[in-house]
Amino acid sequence: MSDRSSKPHRSHKRQKSSLTNIGYYFPDQQATQQPSQQPSLQPFQQFPHQRQMQQPQQQQTRQQQQSRQQHPGHNRQLSQSSQLSPHQYQSASISSQSSQPSQQSQAQSSFYDYDPYNTMNYNFSSATAPSSSTGTGHNIIQGIPPTKAIPSPGRGQFGPTPFLPYQSPTQYTIPGSVDQNFGTIPQMQLQSGQYNSEAPNVYEQFTYPKSVAEFNDVPQSETNTSVQEKQPTKHNKNLSVSTRFNLFNLNENEDQGERETDAKPTAINPLFNDFLQSLVNVDGSNINNYLLQILEKLGSPLPIDDFYNFLYNNDKQASPTPVIPTHKIDKTMVNFSIQSSAFSLLDQLLNIFKIPNSLIEYFPNIANRENKLFGINYHELLRTFLAIKILYDVLIQLPSNNDPQNYTIPRLSIYKTYYIICQKLIRQYPSPTNTSSEQQKLILGQSKLGKLLKLVYPDLLIKRLGSRGDSKYNYLGVIWNQNIIDDEIKKLCDENELVHLHRIFDTKDKNLSFPRRRNHSTNSYTSIPGHKIKLKTRSKSEPQIQLTRPHTEPYSNENIIAPSFSFIKPHLKFPESDNFTILEEKDKDNWFITIKHRAYEWLKRCNLSFSIPEAIQSVFLNNDNLVEKHLLCNGLINKIVKPLSSDLAYVENADLYLYLIAILELLPYLLFLKSYPQVNYLKNLRLNLLYLIDNFNDELATINTNNHFKIEHLRRFLILMKKLININDLLITFIKLVNKDDSSNSSVMVLDIENYLNLSDESPSDIGIDEDSESRLSFKNDILSKDLIYALNAYNLDPTLDQHSRSVLSTDFIWDEVNLIGNFFRIDLLNFLNDQDLGEKYESVTSTEPNDETDSILSKKEGIKLASLLTLIHDKLLTKHFKAKYPILVYTNILSLILNDSLKYIFIKYQKQQNNQHKDENQNSFGNWWVFNSFVQEYSSLMGEIVGLYDSV
Repeated sequence: MSDRSSKPHRSHKRQKSSLTNIGYYFPDQQATQQPSQQPSLQPFQQFPHQRQMQQPQQQQTRQQQQSRQQHPGHNRQLSQSSQLSPHQYQSASISSQSSQPSQQSQAQSSFYDYDPYNTMNYNFSSATAPSSSTGTGHNIIQGIPPTKAIPSPGRGQFGPTPFLPYQSPTQYTIPGSVDQNFGTIPQMQLQSGQYNSEAPNVYEQFTYPKSVAEFNDVPQSETNTSVQEKQPTKHNKNLSVSTRFNLFNLNENEDQGERETDAKPTAINPLFNDFLQSLVNVDGSNINNYLLQILEKLGSPLPIDDFYNFLYNNDKQASPTPVIPTHKIDKTMVNFSIQSSAFSLLDQLLNIFKIPNSLIEYFPNIANRENKLFGINYHELLRTFLAIKILYDVLIQLPSNNDPQNYTIPRLSIYKTYYIICQKLIRQYPSPTNTSSEQQKLILGQSKLGKLLKLVYPDLLIKRLGSRGDSKYNYLGVIWNQNIIDDEIKKLCDENELVHLHRIFDTKDKNLSFPRRRNHSTNSYTSIPGHKIKLKTRSKSEPQIQLTRPHTEPYSNENIIAPSFSFIKPHLKFPESDNFTILEEKDKDNWFITIKHRAYEWLKRCNLSFSIPEAIQSVFLNNDNLVEKHLLCNGLINKIVKPLSSDLAYVENADLYLYLIAILELLPYLLFLKSYPQVNYLKNLRLNLLYLIDNFNDELATINTNNHFKIEHLRRFLILMKKLININDLLITFIKLVNKDDSSNSSVMVLDIENYLNLSDESPSDIGIDEDSESRLSFKNDILSKDLIYALNAYNLDPTLDQHSRSVLSTDFIWDEVNLIGNFFRIDLLNFLNDQDLGEKYESVTSTEPNDETDSILSKKEGIKLASLLTLIHDKLLTKHFKAKYPILVYTNILSLILNDSLKYIFIKYQKQQNNQHKDENQNSFGNWWVFNSFVQEYSSLMGEIVGLYDSV
C-alpha cells in the first residue's frame, strides 16, 4: 500500500451510496483543452503511434542516405528492434552558435535532433519555455510560475522524443500475411550504424538531484542547505505491494539525518521544470493523461522489465552495463546512462506523489488545501503507470496508407497479453517484501485497461470481424512489438482463454516455461450443476457421486476466490473453540471479548497520547454525544482518527485494530445483549451510523492520516457497519414475530416444519427421485443433498482431501452431511420454535431493573427467545463438525443455498395448499421464514467477516 501522507482518493462525484461506489480512484476523464500546435508538428497529429513514410519523389536518392523521418511522440523504428541500440545512436548536435546554419546542417537537422534535456531547444508546445538567462526559468522555488492545464494527450504535440539523432531507415516492406492474431513487424533496412562512443550525455547539461547512494559520498560541508525542507529519501526495502510504500522503517536505529539529505540541486532540469508546472493542475481526473505525457516527453527507451523494477523493486533496477539479457521480457537495447538519468527524473516525480507535502518545496506559496495530490492513491498510480507503459510499448500503430484490415489484433488478446506480461514480471522479479498473491493487486481489470487503451491510442480503429455468431472485436492497423511479444507470449495468448491463464499462473512452483493448454474434452469442463439437476441412482457396487474438476489442478480445493469487499481469506475457517459465541457465559469470556481485549492491549503498547477505551466510550457508547446524526462521525475523526494518526509513525494495520474494536463494542448493543439498550440510545446510534456510512469516507479525505486509514480497509469496514444495521432490523422483527402466538398456541413455523419440510428418514437409494414428480418431492434429497453438491462443485472443494486423496465423493459422505443439516431443521429449530430455552447456560440479556419495561427494547420473554436464537446458530448450526471441515466462504454459501431453496419450497407448498382449501390469512408464515432466513445468512456472514478482520491484524 501507499506510504504517502494522503487521504483516500475520491476524484469523482459521489454516487447515491458510498458503499457501492467506494474506491474508483482514477476515472478516465480527459481534459478537452489542447495546446496550440506548431505547424511542423501537424502531420504527426493525424496518425498517432505511426511512422511517417511520405517523402518527395524528387529527393528519394538523397533521402536514402541521410533523411530523417518525421514522427510523433511515440515513434519506434519498424525493425527487428523497435528501439535503438547504443550502436545506432549518433552524437547529439546541440550547438546553435551560428544564426544561419549551412545547407548541410539544415539537411541533417530534423525532429530526431530534438533534445528534451537541452535548454537550447526546450519547447513542448507553442508556449515559449522560460529562459535560464532571466533567472526565472529554472529557479521555480521563488514562487508559483504560470501554469497550464493538463491537456488530453495527442500524438506529436510534445515533439519527437528520442534523445540522440540517428540514421532513419529508407525502405521497409509490409508483410503479406499476419500469423494468427499477431502481425509480423515490418522489416526495415538500416544503414550501417555510426555510433559515437564519445557522444556527450545530454542529460548532464543541468544539475540533477542526486540519489541517496550519491549523497552518502558527499561531504556534509558540500551539501546545499539553502532549502529548509528535506529531500524525500529513496524508498527501499519497504513492506508493501511496492517497495516505494514505507509502512515500516527497517532501520529503526539509524539516525533520521542519515536517511535523508539536505542537498538540493542548484539548478532544475528543464524537463523536470515542465513536469512540475503541469503537476500543480494534476488531480484524480487527469492523472492518467499526465502519466502518459511523462512517457511521451521522456522518450527514453525504458524496457518494461527495468520500469517494473523501478516501480516495485528499487534494488533490482537496470544493470550498470548496457547489455541485452536474454531472460528479460523486453529485449530492447538501451543506453544505460540515458536510462539512468530518466529513472532519476521519474524518481523525483514519484516522490512528490508519494509525499504530496514535498510539492511545497518547489511551490512555497501553495496551500495544502490547494494541493490536489493528496487525493491520488499512490498504489493506484503505480499500477496505472505500469499499465500505460505496457500498452505504450507492446503495440505499434501503422500508417494509414496501409490497409488496416490486414493488421488486426483481437481486443481480448491485448488484455491477455497485458495479463501475461504482468504475471511474468511478478514471477521473474519477485518482491523482497510481498508474496506473489499480494503482487496480483497491480493487475488491472479489463474495463480499466480498455479505458487506458483508448487514452494511449485515441484514434485506434475497432471493428467486429468473423463469421456470424462467432465474430469478435478487433483493433485494426496495429501489430505487436516483437522486442516484447515473443513466441512464448503469443502461444500462451493464442492457445488459452483468460480463465485458463489464471489457472496456469496460479499453479504453485510453476516455472516460466509454461506448458500448452491441454485439449480437454467436454467432460473435463462441464457446467456447474444447478438446482434443476437430477441425481441419478448408482448401483450399490458403485455408490459414488463424481465431482467435476479440471485436469490441470491436482488439488481442487486451492481455487476458492474471496469476495472483493470482504475480510475473509479463501481458506479461512471459523474458530473451533467452544467459546466462539457472542453470548456471555458465567465467569468465562467468550471469543469476541477475548479478541477485543487483545486489540486494546495492542493499541495500549503503542504509547498513545490519549486513552483509546475512553475515546471509544465517548464516541460510540455515550447517548449524549449522539443527539445529532453527525456527532459520531465528527467525534470519531477528532477524538480518535486525528490523535491516532499523529501518535503512530509507521504502524501497519492500525486502522484495522480500530475497526475491530468499534464493531465488537457496538455488536452487543445492536444485538440487544446489553442490559441497558434504551430506545433513545439505539435510535440515535442507528441514525449516526447511517450518517457515518455515507460521509466518513469524505470526512477522512479532508485530513492528513499519514496513510494509516487505507481506502480498501475503510470500504470493508463501512460495509460491515451497514450489515450490523441490517442485522439489528431483522433481529428485532423476528423476535417480535415468533412471540405472536396464534389461537392454538403453536407457532405457524412449527406447522410448516411438520407439514412441508418432511424430514422422515429416507434411504440413500431415494436420491434418484424424479424431480418432475412433485408428489414424491423430498426436502432431504431435492434441497439438502443437491444444494450441498452444488456448493462443493461451485468451489471445486473436496472436504475429504485432508484424509483421503480421491477424486470422488461417496454417497455415504453426502448422506451423512445431509442428515446433520437436516437435524438442525427437524430437531433444533423445532425445539427453538416450541419455546425451549436453549440459552439457559448463558447470562440473561434483559435488564434486571424492575422499572425498565417501558424503556427497554425487549421484554423478559423476548430476551430469553433472543438468547435461544443466538445459541441455536452458534451451538447447533456452527458446530465443530462443520467449522473444522468447511472454509467460511463455502459453508456460508451452503447455508444460503439451503435456506433460499427452503423458503421457495415452503412458498410453493403453501400456495398449492391455499388453492385446494381456504386458509386463514393469519396462518401465513412466509414472512416469518423470510426474516429468519435473512437473519441467519446475514449473521453467519458477519461472524465470518469478524473472524477475517481479526485474522487480518
